[in-house]
Amino acid sequence: MMNIKTEPGFQQVYFQYYAALFNTAYKILNNRQVAEDVVQEVFLKLWEIRHKLRISSSLRSYLTRAVLNTSLNHLKKNKRLVHLEDVSQNNSAQNSDDPELRVTYNEIDNKLNQIISTLPPKCQLVFTLSRFEGMSNQEIADHMGITKKTVENQLNKALSKLREHLRPYTKLLTDLAILILSTLFSYIAWV
Repeated sequence: MMNIKTEPGFQQVYFQYYAALFNTAYKILNNRQVAEDVVQEVFLKLWEIRHKLRISSSLRSYLTRAVLNTSLNHLKKNKRLVHLEDVSQNNSAQNSDDPELRVTYNEIDNKLNQIISTLPPKCQLVFTLSRFEGMSNQEIADHMGITKKTVENQLNKALSKLREHLRPYTKLLTDLAILILSTLFSYIAWV
């Protein structure tokens, strides 16, 4: 491993890995400026912690994982991940006068986001692009440079995990759906 603790060693790592890391970030973010910012952020963090850093895998693997995580965090922060929040701005459950409905909605929304955040980065990205960005399996495959079958496998893995972890919330989800529908029907009847 190169000595990243010295400035010349760090510069060597930067020039050796920058292009590959940028490409990784760009595949996820699809925005040149943001991808550059993400890679710069990863290198800045690396420089700041260089004296304490102990890498058990290869440096390339470590940096690639850091770029993946930082890119996904960027998507989350900028609410691209949670298209659900755009929808929920107008959602009668979240904005309801019924405190029970709001609490139920928030509990399920928090649990859903918690489960999604535990998925492996590639699986999380595929699920996010499919469910929150509305991309087709083929569009995701083209965007990420993977096969459509891989996209399907990653989606199945994500949905399986969601089903497993949301099973205890089945009654809560049913109650929430009933409350939302009754609110919707009340609104329709009023109009």
